[in-house]
Amino acid sequence: DMLRHAGADNISYVETMVYFQPGAIASLADKLRQKYPDSSYYTGTDHYSEMLDFLQRSGLPDAVSAARSDIAAYGDNAKNVLGCGGPEQDRACHVSYALIAAINRNSGIKGDPGTPDLPKIFTQTAFSFLLSSADKNVVGVNLVGAEDSPVSLHTFKTVMQFFNFFNSRFKDVNIALHAGELTPCFIGAGNPAFKEHLTGSLRA
Repeated sequence: DMLRHAGADNISYVETMVYFQPGAIASLADKLRQKYPDSSYYTGTDHYSEMLDFLQRSGLPDAVSAARSDIAAYGDNAKNVLGCGGPEQDRACHVSYALIAAINRNSGIKGDPGTPDLPKIFTQTAFSFLLSSADKNVVGVNLVGAEDSPVSLHTFKTVMQFFNFFNSRFKDVNIALHAGELTPCFIGAGNPAFKEHLTGSLRA
């Protein structure tokens, strides 16, 4: 449908954000949470390397491989549905596309969505960077979700630390961050987040 809309609008290239392997990520996050239960593991940066190593040993590469299989299947299915290569192919077949791995900046604890689920955000960030580095169809990573939610406001600095760390490990992975959605009517005039979200995103 996205490619059809793009073709109808004479758009030749699109990128779309996708959540990959949510079940595998949730399982890996649970393992990380059990191994590193205290929030200080995430708000500080000293343990990031060993946490990534732990995820690698716990099945992160398998989740990435499964996502790559999903991506190939998406492409094949789209070509079949659109009749690409056939005598009556849809004009959408001429639209090229790429994917962006989406990371939910507002992941909260089950039963308490206002409490940040830092193990899940860390796991999803690790997965997304690793996937983008491994699959040419995934051209970057991005945070999605409202900037003014309690979780996002509370964890912004920590999540930017995640991005800085993974950017240092996967230098070829593109980062697409949005910032500047905040308005005084939602978070109050003079809130330091107005400046921090812009400068923090640029630094990341």
